[in-house]
Amino acid sequence: YLPSDELTQVFHMDDPNLGLATEEDQQTFFNHPIKGSEIANLFSGNFADTGFIIAQHHEAPKGSGFPHKLTSMELTQLSCHFIVANNFIVALSSKDVTRESAMQTLIEFNQVYTDGNFKDSIKALATVLKT
Repeated sequence: YLPSDELTQVFHMDDPNLGLATEEDQQTFFNHPIKGSEIANLFSGNFADTGFIIAQHHEAPKGSGFPHKLTSMELTQLSCHFIVANNFIVALSSKDVTRESAMQTLIEFNQVYTDGNFKDSIKALATVLKT
């Protein structure tokens, strides 16, 4: 649960839109991956990775994400795939979606997701977009 729709578009702690939220809403925002993970674990049954992925969905390369500031080497490959896919969809949601805009977003992502377990995620995204 996030207290405002605007916070659904925030993916990094240094996003300027985060500063527009109240301190209480910011705290809720920073805690939502853990809260979401706890809720998912109540329902995930045989899908133990679900809660794990939700807990890490705001992590980023070089430890610049949250809630645990994990680096790309500390994140699992599955979490990296989810993070890249999720952030790709969010990036495209603010554009006129065309093949060109998707390829431009991939180029931008190639500058961010350059190391550790993100490398294979970007390769997989590139393969999908080139088919």
